[in-house]
Formats: sequence, C-alpha cells, structure tokens
Amino acid sequence: MLGRWARHSIVAALLLLLVAAGWWQGQQMRAGYVWTSGPVDSQGVAILLFPSEESMNLKPVVVRLPVVAASGGGVISEVIGRLLAGPPAGLYLVNPFPAGTRLLGWQWVEPTQGVLRVNLSGELVAGHGGGTSGELATVYTLVDTLTLLPGVKAVELWVEGRPLDTLAGHLDLRGPLTSDLSLVDMVALRQARQALMNVRRAQLL
Repeated sequence: MLGRWARHSIVAALLLLLVAAGWWQGQQMRAGYVWTSGPVDSQGVAILLFPSEESMNLKPVVVRLPVVAASGGGVISEVIGRLLAGPPAGLYLVNPFPAGTRLLGWQWVEPTQGVLRVNLSGELVAGHGGGTSGELATVYTLVDTLTLLPGVKAVELWVEGRPLDTLAGHLDLRGPLTSDLSLVDMVALRQARQALMNVRRAQLL
C-alpha cells in the first residue's frame, strides 16, 4: 500500500503533466500551425491559411483530407470548402469569408501556366464587411492557400459566374493574383511544412 505522501506525490506529478500538456497544446493552438482531423491517406494532407485574431497575419493549419478528395481535382474543391467553412475552433484564427459563401465551381484557365479560376457565390460580396485589411485577408486567404497546392501558380476570383473587378474597392481583381507571402507568418508556415512532411513520411512507412 502506498503511503499518503507517496499518493500525494503521484497526484501532484500527474497534475503537473496535465498542466504542461495543456500549456503545450495552447502554444500550438495559438501558433496555429498544426491541426489534423479526418481520415488519413497517402496524399490527403494540406495546408490552409487563416487570419490571426491578433494581427490578421495569415497562419497555417495542417489538415487531413478525406480519402475521396485525395486525388485529382478533389483536393482543390475540398481545400476551398474547408477555407469557406472557417478554421477549427480554439486556434485564435478567424474566418474571413462571409457566412453562406459557397463554391460554385473552379476551372483551369491556363493549365500550363497554373492559373486557376475560382467561382464563389454572391454572399462573398453581399456580406463582406469591407476595409483594406478585411479585403486583403479574404482574398489572400484564398490565393495564398491555393498557391501552396502543386501546380497552382495564380488564382482568378469570380463571383456568380462573372469576373470581379474588386471585392471592397481596395484590390484590383481583374486578373490572376499570385501569392503574397508578406501577409503570411513565415515561421509558422515553415513549421507547418515540416509537420506536413512528417505526416507524409510516416504514411510511407
């Protein structure tokens, strides 16, 4: 039988471990660089970018995609759908897309040049709050995330099947947009890429 002092010591040690684990999870969630969910398969891993609550810098989240989305264009549709749904709760990130915004479709405009056209529903414009930072966050959450995918070099944004001149009057959207990594937390992105590589490496074992 353990003495009272020994039992108290074990309980104290367990509490300390729980506190340390909670602190570490909180640090990861605040960094916003890794969050995995869903079934695992050999290709179904992607990096999403979302604005931070604190600075509006884009922070990466590593997600696992459904097996059905892991081949061909399914990855693109799944990634866009995840972006529109917003970040997982508790990561100190925000959803820059207005409620109800839907993916109507996408297509390669210039496949050899890696130009992807994304067609979203009218809620994107009707429900947008405006402002320079808000417009940047919305547009580059989409553009910077998609250009992390293999083969995507630039993104055209359309709404309800028509080209969009601007979303809130601050960005010219009349042509394809390439990534702007100045808006991204690059330290967190490097960590996310390493996490993604580790997941893929583990899946090959």
